Amino acid sequence: MKVLLVTLSFDASTVSPPIGLGYLAAMLRKEGHDAAIMDPARDRYSMDDAISHIIGQDPDLVGISIITPSYGQAKELVDRLHRDLPGVAIVTGGIHVTALPEHTLRDLGVDYGVLGEGEYTILELVDALEGKRSLGDVKGLAYRRDGQIIVNQRRESIGDVDSLPLPAWDLIQPGRYPPNPHNFFVKRLPVAPVLTSRGCTFHCKFCAGNTLWGSSCRLRSPVKVVDEIELLVRDFGVREIHIIDDNFTSNREHAMAVCRQLIGRGVDVPWKCPSGLRVDGFDRELLDLMKRAGCYQIGLGIESGNQEILDHMHKGIRLDKVKDAVSMAQEAGIEVHGYFIIGFPEETRESIQDTIRFSQSLGLDAVNYAALAYVPGSELFDEWVKDKDLSKVNWSQMKYDTPHDTIGLTTRQIKGIQARALHKFYSRPKIALKFLKKLKIRQIPYLLRIIKDYYTLHE
Repeated sequence: MKVLLVTLSFDASTVSPPIGLGYLAAMLRKEGHDAAIMDPARDRYSMDDAISHIIGQDPDLVGISIITPSYGQAKELVDRLHRDLPGVAIVTGGIHVTALPEHTLRDLGVDYGVLGEGEYTILELVDALEGKRSLGDVKGLAYRRDGQIIVNQRRESIGDVDSLPLPAWDLIQPGRYPPNPHNFFVKRLPVAPVLTSRGCTFHCKFCAGNTLWGSSCRLRSPVKVVDEIELLVRDFGVREIHIIDDNFTSNREHAMAVCRQLIGRGVDVPWKCPSGLRVDGFDRELLDLMKRAGCYQIGLGIESGNQEILDHMHKGIRLDKVKDAVSMAQEAGIEVHGYFIIGFPEETRESIQDTIRFSQSLGLDAVNYAALAYVPGSELFDEWVKDKDLSKVNWSQMKYDTPHDTIGLTTRQIKGIQARALHKFYSRPKIALKFLKKLKIRQIPYLLRIIKDYYTLHE
């Protein structure tokens, strides 16, 4: 069967190669199917270009990866496919349909939804479309039957992640991506993301990871991880790696084993952990080893400078541990990017100011003050949506970094506080000079776009 996998990134300020679709494509090809990947950011496609490309490919099945911020784009794409390519089967996957399968299939008008990890589910869906099994037997699948939405039993998490083939990097083509990866500032381009594990054992209230991946952490072989990194460097010209695990250091021995493989095999490539480590997830010995292995920056999920708000988030960390974690990493020669969330439902102006003061007392190399996002699949979203009609939710307002009113602040007030805090941090001469030194000439147009998008959002 011919399957075209699509990620939606028409207006993204920053983009990362779609490693998830790479895994799906590799699995499909392993079983003899024809798989391809379309990414508008990589291909510089408008919506019209994307539709023309899909029609030209004439696939049997179109798979669309959807996160909530891209829901509006997904709806437009599906509507146009129904009009311009009638009869093509459409399946969607990702956190949005995993959390809201009935609503997503009904509202988008798609035929199928893959819930959770998709590698085996999409294979069995293709088998069903070829008449080799019943749709009702496919775990992790939602589908239409006689006007009804059927949601099958969830599939168990993939226990042996080493059994999966490497992502189809020849279809992803990381070297073709524009120079605006997530976190933006890098040492070298092009960049490729790598997973050394799947899943997270923590249960932060704002995060939907457990809904998508399950609540266990499954580790890849360090040897196979570094095999993949060597492949990316050798065959695809990748010059920097981003380890995008939910928490790379959650298993200390595994993280150390990955580092030892990199050192022992002489892999000379800079890397960082942009997804956000826990402040209680590492020690100096591990940091020193990470530095020797090429790590130059970590993100820290600090989230708040107010202990009561942290407790509401179910973060499970203490503020008195944060300063030590930041200092420890910087003493090891690793930059620290602090991640903070403002606008939690219980927030007041005072608690947000606690966060800003705390963050700017830590000596961080970079910060991000993100407005809280109500992500489908998170405990926070479930509380927010329980009294709402999903058909009336304006999904365009559910984009990341789009604030909501709290008990003490309006959306407009939160935007203003956020903008002033970012300006205060990044306008300091030492910080501004550091980032100007890192900026690459071909990144300038993308940086200007990020600034424009930011101020448009915060008008």
